[in-house]
Amino acid sequence: LYLSRLNPGGTITIHTSNRFFNLEAIIAAIAHNLNITGYIGRENNSGIINGAITYPSEAIVLATAPHTLNALDAQPGTWRKLQRNLNIPAWTDNYSNIISAMKSNAWMAPLHETPK
Repeated sequence: LYLSRLNPGGTITIHTSNRFFNLEAIIAAIAHNLNITGYIGRENNSGIINGAITYPSEAIVLATAPHTLNALDAQPGTWRKLQRNLNIPAWTDNYSNIISAMKSNAWMAPLHETPK
């Protein structure tokens, strides 16, 4: 549905920041099935800023035309191409596996944990 509404050269951005799930492999599998290009970007700044607890942020950008995302190659350390894991299939209306997306240490992190 989103791709049908996308203008030529347009992008879809998915905010994937969270403490419990690694969504990269799932979205990479979906992108592969749809024959589209994707990059993941992470900003690892975390701590306490102006008295507020901050956590790292993460986003995935998808495009039907690979050259649309070429500028992201110029930002190493922040953006990289999505990495597909062949053991994790794309989620569909008929299949999802939330356990496979859990970060390995997510169950141990207390909700009130202060980032380092």
